[in-house]
Amino acid sequence: MIFAFLSSNLLLLTMAKTKSAAQPMYWVFFGVAIIIFSLLLINWTVSIPMWRNAGKSMTFTKENCLMDECTTVSGINFPATKLDKGTEAILLSVLEEEQTAQNLYSKAVQKFGTNRPFSMILRSEEQHVSSVKALFDKYGVAIPEYTANAKTNPQTKFVDTCKQAADLEKAYVTKLEKEVLPKVKQYSDINQVITNILSASKNRHIPAFERCQ
Repeated sequence: MIFAFLSSNLLLLTMAKTKSAAQPMYWVFFGVAIIIFSLLLINWTVSIPMWRNAGKSMTFTKENCLMDECTTVSGINFPATKLDKGTEAILLSVLEEEQTAQNLYSKAVQKFGTNRPFSMILRSEEQHVSSVKALFDKYGVAIPEYTANAKTNPQTKFVDTCKQAADLEKAYVTKLEKEVLPKVKQYSDINQVITNILSASKNRHIPAFERCQ
């Protein structure tokens, strides 16, 4: 950045010394070239740490691994440990919420076709359900049979179903932020799964459903 600053001053100084249009302009072009080169050099320098970190893989432990990640950790078997009843109840509640959303979006696709955003978000919900079920596997919690409820029935009109989905996601986000995350901080794997779900709902799902209303 200092180099770019000096180059800029050199350019200004050169232009200031230009007293007539007849004077050669190659100094101006030279100054512009230096500035461009300086900006490219700065961008390249900033990018080096990103390139170095890109090749680094995350180190998995008994506390943060999930699914096949746990195969890289020695001395771990499923169930890894036993959850307290409160945390187990939280996971059961989260799984039910994810399955409810999954069922609603699946029925919306069946009813309205593969219109965005339901067909896109449906696959995301399937991934969320798989991630939560993986926590059940890790901690030896039995996965209950899901029973569909009234929340999974789409509205008559597409736009109304979008609003229904947005309201469902908003209520879920509030629940995750206020009732779930504060109670699972001691579990890095559970915290990470819930944080990922929260981020997807808050930053992608809700805005998408609001746009289709």
